[in-house]
Parts: sequence; structure tokens; C-alpha cells
Amino acid sequence: KGNGPVVQRGFVPPPDLTRPEARAYSDARLFHVISAGQNIMPSYAGKLTESERWAVVYYIRQLQQQAAGTQAALLPHSSQQRQ
Repeated sequence: KGNGPVVQRGFVPPPDLTRPEARAYSDARLFHVISAGQNIMPSYAGKLTESERWAVVYYIRQLQQQAAGTQAALLPHSSQQRQ
């Protein structure tokens, strides 16, 4: 969620890739950002193979699904309390 050890050392926090706006990014957009970089994030095209960059996209999607599942699991309980 962008609050790891790098941020604790004073670096700018990266965006939370589990937020709805990031979940709306296409796989191609994520791949492009990983490959070309964006804002303060450098390009990883020279460090990761194409297959490895696609694996990062897949990993991000898994994190997003896990976060969405956690949020969805909380919704029924929350809505029951409101009734």
C-alpha cells in the first residue's frame, strides 16, 4: 500500500496499487509504467525481461484481487450493522 521501509527512510510514497483508480488501469498501462517508468519511478525495462515485467503485472493483479476480497468480505458485515 505504499507504506513500506522505503517511505520510512524519507522517500516519496508510491501510489497504493490496490485503490480503485489503480485497479481500473489496463494490463497494458501497468506494463508500460513498469517498462518506461513514470514520475519518479524509473524504467525497469533494462532490469527485468519482458516476461518478468508481465509477471509483475500479474502479481499486482493478485494483490488487487486479494485487497478487493478483503474489502468485499467486510461489506456484508458492515451493511448488516446499519440495518
